[in-house]
Amino acid sequence: MVIRLSYSCGKVALCVADDGRGKPKTLRRIIRGEVPGTGGGYHLGLADIAARAEEMGWTLQADRSDLGGIAVQVLLQAGPTGSMQGEICG
Repeated sequence: MVIRLSYSCGKVALCVADDGRGKPKTLRRIIRGEVPGTGGGYHLGLADIAARAEEMGWTLQADRSDLGGIAVQVLLQAGPTGSMQGEICG
């Protein structure tokens, strides 16, 4: 598993990647809530995490990782004063 935090040009990204056998296309459907019965099931909370990220103005993405498994990434836009949109504290 690899966890990476990066930032540049007003953007901050947190990415968690693994070397498993997950299917990004299926995971994206689960995140969008298109797969019935996944709330609290096998992919515990991913749809809820995506909904919370959207509420805060963040973006959640799922793709194939360079390791061969899944990479889940949260993207945040930094404001002009350096504060982040969707900031929890402050």
